[in-house]
Amino acid sequence: MAAEPFLNDAVLLQRIKTGDQEAFGLLYRRYFARLSHFAFRRLQDEAITEELVMDVFFELWQQKAAIDAAANVSGWLHGVLRNKALHELRTRTTRERHLHAFASNQKAVVEANSEEQIDAQLLEERLQQAIGKLSPQCRQAFRLSRYEHLTYHEIASRMGISVKTVEKHIGKAIGLLRKDFKEYKVEAVLLLGLLQLTVHQHPLLLFLS
Repeated sequence: MAAEPFLNDAVLLQRIKTGDQEAFGLLYRRYFARLSHFAFRRLQDEAITEELVMDVFFELWQQKAAIDAAANVSGWLHGVLRNKALHELRTRTTRERHLHAFASNQKAVVEANSEEQIDAQLLEERLQQAIGKLSPQCRQAFRLSRYEHLTYHEIASRMGISVKTVEKHIGKAIGLLRKDFKEYKVEAVLLLGLLQLTVHQHPLLLFLS
């Protein structure tokens, strides 16, 4: 029996555009390792690398109808991955900068408001009281984000709701908590601001037969 002829990227893309999952699987297996190597050299994080690469293929499948049939598949995949990696690095840098600022200013903030005796423990107690006022789902989403450090997709999966609903819950929680902290004349809300720096990854919601 003759071996199946090699299918180049252009042929696979044409088939993918028609919804051919087998062609998609072939392209996935062809590029997964090289894309992972490409991303890991920049991110030095295996978990994030795998998640971003899978997200690239998810985006390919979602946008298959809009992709130019004459597009360079390798170039498209690497280009999308490069943008995602750069976004991850920018987000990581921003988060580290905020954490550094918080650590550097924590002592000054407490001293400037010694008459109110605000310290980390008091802030945490005050935060827990404020969290207790949130609606059950809003509180659960907030706790999963702050204490278990789950991404919005992971929270959505855990709670059985959409990512958009998770975003609304977290946004609402942060808004309400900021109002509760407005009485303080310090930047105590910076503690809450760190919650908005979570990297929102998008796990691949894709199955290959």
